[in-house]
Amino acid sequence: MSEIQCLPFLLTAEGRSGFKEDFSLFTLSPSLNCRSQFIIVGAGWAGQTIAEEILKHSKAEILGFLDDRIGELKEVDVIGRKVPVVGDTRKMKDSLEEFCATDLVVAITHEREDHLLKGLMEAFESEVRVHQMPDLYAQLTGKIPLKHIGEHWVLPRLRSPVVDVNSVMINVLDYAISLLLFFGVLIPLLPLIGLIIKLDSPGPIFFVHKRVGLRGKRFTLIKFRSMSNKIGANFSVNQGDQITKWGHWMRKLRIDELPQLINILKGEMSLVGPRPETVRLVNCYKDEIPFYKYRHMVKPGLTGWAQVNMGHVHGAEKNLQKLQYDLFFILRRTVWLHLRICLRTVYVALTGFGAK
Repeated sequence: MSEIQCLPFLLTAEGRSGFKEDFSLFTLSPSLNCRSQFIIVGAGWAGQTIAEEILKHSKAEILGFLDDRIGELKEVDVIGRKVPVVGDTRKMKDSLEEFCATDLVVAITHEREDHLLKGLMEAFESEVRVHQMPDLYAQLTGKIPLKHIGEHWVLPRLRSPVVDVNSVMINVLDYAISLLLFFGVLIPLLPLIGLIIKLDSPGPIFFVHKRVGLRGKRFTLIKFRSMSNKIGANFSVNQGDQITKWGHWMRKLRIDELPQLINILKGEMSLVGPRPETVRLVNCYKDEIPFYKYRHMVKPGLTGWAQVNMGHVHGAEKNLQKLQYDLFFILRRTVWLHLRICLRTVYVALTGFGAK
């Protein structure tokens, strides 16, 4: 591995980032210092994308781009603002000093050359805060920019399934909340919900279906039946006409998901994680969507970071966007993020956001 390939290991968000986490309930975005002045290395898709997010989520200033196409590229339109290309990558140190930049973002997708390594290392050793585009993008948006990363970026950030304080607390939280909801909500409401389902349409109370879980293992997911029993095992994506009247309300309030508390107590699911997909969809998306296999590195969840941000979605493009949230959760799985997702799930259930 060359020095330039080693550089992302040095530029960690904890040590070199110029922001503070915003721990509010409904946002994850860090609060960039309003006096932060950015220069972005690379004016292509990655550079323009991170520039947009910086302007959307902060009052920081973007001084310009460094790009080797400076002869043909004078400025870039970033959400209505004209941001100049102030130099090429060989003049990185001079540009940082000339414009008094406080932050540098590395947003290059092509192979990095030695002169770029030298410039980045000089910036790294100075007072300038250096960010890798995927790391800063993740902190600003709560999702991973899949178009800008490769296996070399993901693998060092994956956490081995070790038993530590964080994992123990997450497991305790899962079982404590699940037991509380099981005995305090599901069991008391089960007779009433079952009766309404029976009166609403003929068929069983529960809908069971094979889903893909941890490490690709299949398990039987349990839900309250919300569709006509005519569908049977032929569950497909577009079945809107088959949803019963009561089923519509159960889905809007997420009541149909309550029996999955049984899956959690059996150890097949977690309270929070990527939503479990059908075997058919997993087989379809694993070859079509990059990094899709990483969804199965943790247990699927009753709710999830992607779920509270996007709701139910259909199609490869939307699931690609959803995977950006799932991968963020997998790479940054903490007790605090678990709690925040649980609290936001209450809001989602009460408002019906993203219901099918």
